[in-house]
Amino acid sequence: MQDFESGLFTQIGDDIIADLARAGYFARLDDQLCPADTAPPLAPCEHSFAASIQVLRELPVDLYDIERILNFFRTHGAACDCEVLTLFAPASRFRTTRRSTWPQTAGD
Repeated sequence: MQDFESGLFTQIGDDIIADLARAGYFARLDDQLCPADTAPPLAPCEHSFAASIQVLRELPVDLYDIERILNFFRTHGAACDCEVLTLFAPASRFRTTRRSTWPQTAGD
């Protein structure tokens, strides 16, 4: 039964990540932390979910679901916005350009 539960939770997690990607969540979060136009100063991660909450509120997500999403991130090792991009958005600009300058991010 434990193998079934583990597989089920993996599938649910994959669904959450895929749904967030389709909704543009990761792209918008990436735009906030690591904009393509580097003319404005890059916003530092506040080591909170402040940017995530802002982006999720702009999407059609209710407050209950926002808390569930943040709990999913916490459960899977992300404690802030930069760790969300590092762990769940492998193609993000943040992960490919800024991660090396932030030794305190997840996965290091």
